Amino acid sequence: MGLYTSYDEEWIDKRLESKLNAITTTLLQNISGINSILLTGGFGRGEGSVKVAGKNELKLMKDLDLVAVVDKIPPKSRQDALLEMIYNDLNLKNAEKAKFRFSEFVIDLKFLKKNDLAFPDIWFYDLKSASKILYGKSISEYNPYEAGDIPFSSGFRILFEKVTGLLGHFPHGYPIDRSMDHDKRDALIYECLKTYIEIGTVLCILTKKYRPSYLERSRIIREIFAKELNELATKIPELPELIEKATLFKLRPDGFNIDQDPIDLWFTTRDHLGIVIKYYLDKSLGSTITDWTDLMQMQSTLSKKYYVHMLQSLLKHKFGAFVSKFVSPANKLYNILLNLEYIYQLRVNGHGLYLKPLRRPISPSIKFFLAAPLVLFALDRSGKTNSEYLDLFSKEMSFCIPASRNGYTSEWEAARDQYLEAYRLYTGFHFVK
Repeated sequence: MGLYTSYDEEWIDKRLESKLNAITTTLLQNISGINSILLTGGFGRGEGSVKVAGKNELKLMKDLDLVAVVDKIPPKSRQDALLEMIYNDLNLKNAEKAKFRFSEFVIDLKFLKKNDLAFPDIWFYDLKSASKILYGKSISEYNPYEAGDIPFSSGFRILFEKVTGLLGHFPHGYPIDRSMDHDKRDALIYECLKTYIEIGTVLCILTKKYRPSYLERSRIIREIFAKELNELATKIPELPELIEKATLFKLRPDGFNIDQDPIDLWFTTRDHLGIVIKYYLDKSLGSTITDWTDLMQMQSTLSKKYYVHMLQSLLKHKFGAFVSKFVSPANKLYNILLNLEYIYQLRVNGHGLYLKPLRRPISPSIKFFLAAPLVLFALDRSGKTNSEYLDLFSKEMSFCIPASRNGYTSEWEAARDQYLEAYRLYTGFHFVK
């Protein structure tokens, strides 16, 4: 294993180190009060995904995840300017300007203060236990949580982020004309296989066996699948093999030739993800989903539980002790504040003063995540769509963002774009989206 990837090649480490040093230098020269700069995600745990082609040709897949722990978080305009500078320094297209940012290679840079770090969410656990320090020191002293403390909300978010990924890489025309260029084909295949990897992540969270390493999680799923996940095993018996194959592909994508039709792969991946979403919601929340319209009934229940672990940690940090009676009112207030912040984002991004989110004061992410499967599963393999799903999606999304179908020849494409825009604009107050 190398420092950043599974390749034990010094030139790969040096090539990546050069890029990371450039980013670190830019941050230190332009931001004061930096305590730490951390590389997290796949590259931070030494399992970053790259393609090696020809003689010393290296293509990075997807993203570099970086966190700067600072005394004072810079304003959004300053962050945007820094990202533009970093993309230019690395001779990369600025992914922040794309409709779906992960359709390009992304520099995912986040700024946090020390008191933002004490949360049990998987993102913070990985930041503590599976990241590389590019500058400063570890954040271990600020985060006391272990893998067994990762809450159900982490798994929920990961699954619905994968819904987003599958939608983001799949326009309506694909099932009809079945044409795409080489880069889009690679991106679609990568997203499908990454979905299987994250299914493994979520099942490890559910069974309290989470490990930061992709390879370890793959082995764990294989060991426990038949016994501890037997209901799922009857529906997708091949799931451990699919997770293992996807993991090996992510670690060494140039060593694999995926000969499956990417469009067929997308539909199969989507169907498997749907089965796992239903299983996870049943086991973690006791919510039985027989049809995707059932998800709409979960909004109120989920809004009362989704942020509880985060708010408990926040109250404990602020007051030195956890006071249970404060959690419910804090949760209601937090959901309202998230909608106010979202209304502001809508206005500054050209959607006018749209107040309808306040009529349903549930976190925007809960509203649009629960609506997303209606779009994902409204499309069949022939390109036909389910109008009932799309009509309900439009109704539900009106409590997030105004709809516009002008210029669209496909209702499914209009719904997909509305969802991706709603997702793009949501920032929230914390990384527990």
